[in-house]
Amino acid sequence: GPYQIVEKLGAGGMGEVYRATDEGLGRDVAIKILPETFARDADRLARFQREARTLASLNHPNIAQVFGLERADGLQALVMELVDGEDLSAHIARGPIALAETVSIALQMAQALEVAHESGIVHRDLKPANVKVRSDGAVKVLDFGLAKALGSPAAGDSGPTADVANSPTLTAPATQIGMILGTAAYMAPEQAKGKAVDRRADIWAFGVVLYEMLTGSRAFEREDVSETLAAVLTRDLNFATLPPTTPARLRVLIRDCLARDPRQRLRDIGDARRVLEQLSAGTPEEEAASLEHGPVAAPPTPLWRRALPWAVGAVAVAAVWLGTRPSPAPLQPTTRTTIELPDGLSVVRRDRALALSPDGTQLALVLTDARNRSQLYLRAIADLEMRALANTDGATYPFWAPDGRALGFFAAGELKRIDLPDGLVRSITPATQARGGTWGPDDTAVFAAASDEAQTMTRLFRVSMASPGSSTAVGLDPTPQQVARLPVFVGGRVLFDSHHRLNEEATELRVLDLSSGETRRLGGRAGEVHYVAPGLLASLNDSILTVQPFDPQSFSLSGTPVVLASGVSSDPNRGTGHVSFPRNSNTSFVYLQDAPTPMRQLTWIDADGRESGTLGEPARVDFIAPSPDGRRALIGIDNQDGHWPQLWMMDLATGSRSPFTGPRDGGRNVAWSPDGRRVAYTGPDTRLVVRPADGGTDRIVFGNPAHYHAPFSWTADGASILIAEYRGVRGTDLALVAADGKGVPRYLIESPAQESFARLSPDGRWVAYVSDESGRQELYVAPFETPGARWPLTTTGMGSDEFGWQSNSEIAYIGIDGQVRYVLWKLEGDRLTARSERPAFGGRTIPGVIGSLEPVSGRYLVAVPLAGQTLRQSLVLVTNWQSALKK
Repeated sequence: GPYQIVEKLGAGGMGEVYRATDEGLGRDVAIKILPETFARDADRLARFQREARTLASLNHPNIAQVFGLERADGLQALVMELVDGEDLSAHIARGPIALAETVSIALQMAQALEVAHESGIVHRDLKPANVKVRSDGAVKVLDFGLAKALGSPAAGDSGPTADVANSPTLTAPATQIGMILGTAAYMAPEQAKGKAVDRRADIWAFGVVLYEMLTGSRAFEREDVSETLAAVLTRDLNFATLPPTTPARLRVLIRDCLARDPRQRLRDIGDARRVLEQLSAGTPEEEAASLEHGPVAAPPTPLWRRALPWAVGAVAVAAVWLGTRPSPAPLQPTTRTTIELPDGLSVVRRDRALALSPDGTQLALVLTDARNRSQLYLRAIADLEMRALANTDGATYPFWAPDGRALGFFAAGELKRIDLPDGLVRSITPATQARGGTWGPDDTAVFAAASDEAQTMTRLFRVSMASPGSSTAVGLDPTPQQVARLPVFVGGRVLFDSHHRLNEEATELRVLDLSSGETRRLGGRAGEVHYVAPGLLASLNDSILTVQPFDPQSFSLSGTPVVLASGVSSDPNRGTGHVSFPRNSNTSFVYLQDAPTPMRQLTWIDADGRESGTLGEPARVDFIAPSPDGRRALIGIDNQDGHWPQLWMMDLATGSRSPFTGPRDGGRNVAWSPDGRRVAYTGPDTRLVVRPADGGTDRIVFGNPAHYHAPFSWTADGASILIAEYRGVRGTDLALVAADGKGVPRYLIESPAQESFARLSPDGRWVAYVSDESGRQELYVAPFETPGARWPLTTTGMGSDEFGWQSNSEIAYIGIDGQVRYVLWKLEGDRLTARSERPAFGGRTIPGVIGSLEPVSGRYLVAVPLAGQTLRQSLVLVTNWQSALKK
């Protein structure tokens, strides 16, 4: 073919490897010549060809790409990406690897494994010799899946060998129990026993490699393969050999990876990736130093109340917040300062709420008070308190004028501006269903807003912020269901995110040239983006903030993304998050992190508010869903791993519980069928799932992964389920769907507002639901069969969207003050003729309580937070982050 062999690179159990030149494409490649016994076996060859197609589908920066399968003169060969650099095994042979470099290498390995595992591919032969480290620090993992692809009835050479770490791969039929696939020193115990393996075998090998990088010594290697396998099966590692500065979280991660019982082992490499990202973002050296010097004493007063809560030292304050450009100086370590939000104020996750001024001296943010009133607040860094900006009720998506003297924002279906010197607020132009704006030169603003009456699409509009007037649509006309959002000026062009509201995977980054009106795709899946002068692009995807070199002239990305922060508060349904970079200063940024789910104790409370016993041990309970007969409940417990809560089935008589879903297969919004035999819930891909309550297989009955589907009630006959469906720009609507997955949904309530919670009355005649159509969350009731008419049952707002029917004419809800109340109502014909309220739980208020407000045998099952926990959101100020990037 077109390949010119240059030199032999090496040989091993997987075959011989050569450097070659692809003369047709003018690139160097690696050619792996497969063993002769393999080439002569027609069945193995056919199976390998199928596997090779799967391997070729893996496309990730940390995975060596498979280009193709070639056959010539009786030889079978894989054509692969040629990766320069040394094997990780050679690096380890020189001694322990520095902590920061170990974390960087391990993180890139974990990212590669995660992509492969999600594609159904298990490496089976992960070892240092299959990991290449380039001179720029980039990591490539080689030979994904080849152990399985090359499996044969012959067990291979399992006798003594001089180099156990690079021993031939031990193989047997990959489809049979009793196979041994992998390299002895890195095999998981179940792999060494010849049992069937899954992704947890790779997690074991990952733990071994991580241990070896830190210690510089082999973990289980012995003189021959049999002794090595015996060590894998029986010998515990000496964790005392880890460097004393190894962070505690890293020690725990290694232990979890190396649990011999696969049931006790870390279940998903994504969990390891998350730990490593956190270590990388906080710098491992800082965490190690905190271990050496002990915990830091808490300040006597909250940071928010102190005179200079954002200060991290006089030099840092001057350089970051005064917007200066200091002369070159030694790099300072990245500093993170956490500031809790003031009492009674919080950020609603739905829309972007943070905006640092261009020079970084002021922060504008949208906060919601205890009465569900949201408005703009301004914080000058040197001030002690934030101040609310008058006439900004309902504000969303704030953005700054280039000179920092005015703010743009959206409220009441309009784009508005507020001039900060005098506080004057002016309406600029209509803008419904806004999805962000950006203020450029000459007082020009570009914003995203709905472009059709049905509000199913948004596009970009251009307007002058100098005076009220009409806006002009710019760029290409949107296609049906197309949504443009989050524009940002980069020079004279506008970078923005575009996606199809029925297919979130179609999200992409586009650029608009305002002078020509031309719009072009930049490719790749987009997230919320921020241009960081003088040539970096920050991107937020799934709560992970990364930064990457970006050329503002060619609008092209280069290099490898670097993680700046994880756990950034965001709303995946809208693709927005709470992070902000100052336009004219690139030494700092700020983001919001949600309060962690607190530890809560399941508690029985009677109608008078008296506690009558607890149930089970404290846990990070996220929600409670009792069964109709009151004997069981599905409990959502947050594993603190970034995934949805894991569902547990609990016996309400004994408090014992068993897992209903796996740690990564959790769910939300549980609704029991009337007979208690089935459970509907929001599955991990946001579609509506039904499962037998006693265990069984999930059945997806409705939904598109790009949307969100939350079940709340079943009809009395068990045939239909009442759900709330997030429908992109249209908002969230209520629909009735068939429990068997057949037919089409019947929409009961359709509006641009968010209908976030709904339940059918015990007699099935009424539907109560929560909506923000008034500008805050209120409780409404409507006839189930003819829901055109509706009546508000609350008028002062709700403190939670949770409520519960007490009878066919009484509902319990949580008020904005945290107190549970009963609201009694009466309808005559088409009029609400009576409404009254009375306190529930004896007027008791329990901060942070969650639970079911539908009684279980006259009592309520709630989860009460343990004392002494932080329940508030906080801001994180990151300074000197580019120094870490340069390192």
